[in-house]
Amino acid sequence: MPHLKLIKYPGSKSSLIPTISKIFIDSQATTFIDVFGGSGIVSLNIDSPKTIYNDINKDLYNLFKVIKYYPDLLLDQMRKWTVDKNKFHEFEEIFNSKGVINLTNLDKAFRTFYGFSIGFGGMGSTYRTNNEKSTYTQTLKVISNYNSIRAKISQWTIENLDFKDLFVKYDDPKAFFYCDPPYSGKDWYQDSFDTKNLEELKSILSNIKGKYLLSFNKSDPVAEETFGPPKFVVEFEDQNRKKIPNETAPLRRFSIYTNIL
Repeated sequence: MPHLKLIKYPGSKSSLIPTISKIFIDSQATTFIDVFGGSGIVSLNIDSPKTIYNDINKDLYNLFKVIKYYPDLLLDQMRKWTVDKNKFHEFEEIFNSKGVINLTNLDKAFRTFYGFSIGFGGMGSTYRTNNEKSTYTQTLKVISNYNSIRAKISQWTIENLDFKDLFVKYDDPKAFFYCDPPYSGKDWYQDSFDTKNLEELKSILSNIKGKYLLSFNKSDPVAEETFGPPKFVVEFEDQNRKKIPNETAPLRRFSIYTNIL
């Protein structure tokens, strides 16, 4: 069954959702907390009695808050700018224009949605892969799934906290924290995440009352330097790289750390 998806995002963990879901069920926790929520794709596709989405990016926070409280208004904006391809790409000039002021939260939410739609992530400014489908077609697909997306988000608690403050606020024996930290050394995100932050995260996870699952790209050397060998590694075909005929499909590998298994 296809995953619900609102926006594209660098480092999205859609392929890890089955693994995350299984470990969350095994944990017997009742609250799923997406510490570095990003695109929201994990929270959108995990069944939990209670979901807390968090991201320090204020634009993402605003986008999800608008969907929760003013879903029809944002849908109207989406439909307005997707009546045809020309109209959709017409907004790109507006999006890239300088000196835009006095935007409402609704305006900001649509700009955030649009920015992630026309680029791989990073508000439309970062790279796109050769295998990506038409951004216009992808946006129409989001609109077709919007009722399901808004239904999930309507049940969320949405936070805009530093990860350290989030743990202080929500740590509990029945809490499950999913941690997918921003990639170190990348400029895809508004807020950087460095080795010091990883050390702080390690200290927090070593002492929480709740359960956690922490994931990293296996190729990230900083992860093992900080957290040591992973509990286990999962691998998937890399959908962002072209397959070469008669050769083994390229793989993506993820290191998994958890206090459950």
